Amino acid sequence: MGAGGVTVTDSAGNLAFTTGVPYGTNRLLMGLVFCVGLILVVVGGAELFTGNNLIVMAWANGKVTGTALLHNWAIVYLGNFIGSLGTVVLMFLTRQYTFGGSTVGIMALRIGVAKIERAWLSASDRSRGAGKCIGVHGCLAHLGFLTWTAFFARNLLPVTIGNIIIGGAILVAAVYWVIYLRPGHVKG
Repeated sequence: MGAGGVTVTDSAGNLAFTTGVPYGTNRLLMGLVFCVGLILVVVGGAELFTGNNLIVMAWANGKVTGTALLHNWAIVYLGNFIGSLGTVVLMFLTRQYTFGGSTVGIMALRIGVAKIERAWLSASDRSRGAGKCIGVHGCLAHLGFLTWTAFFARNLLPVTIGNIIIGGAILVAAVYWVIYLRPGHVKG
């Protein structure tokens, strides 16, 4: 820590990243921004993708066909993908990647490299988050790995499988269905 902020160095001890915001304050602000975003989703009548994963409960009860479930997921997934690309375009056109002496852009590149360098099964493992990839020595030397093929095969596909099938459909929707909605379950 330096001067009330967070300072990260690479493996050679060189300064990699520094902020003027103390760690705790930074985490608090991130939490508040998340809450505001969630409130805007609810107030605006929008939905989170998690809610669409819960349709598995209706499918398990025979109220929704498998085709309708997959159709819903495809539309929502495509909408999220288009929205994320729109965000990228806005960040590029507004040149926000140049903020902080280009620190924002460098950080985005480092996160991208770290995400595609992960092993397939650990793509959604939060223990190797952005904070750890900041200090990786020579991370920007691997920018050649940032390709559309690497993005789809080494990040988007495993994260999609983890979020939709494992996390959303099995660990949330299926567990809720078993606990609350399965046929013969006594509602209390």
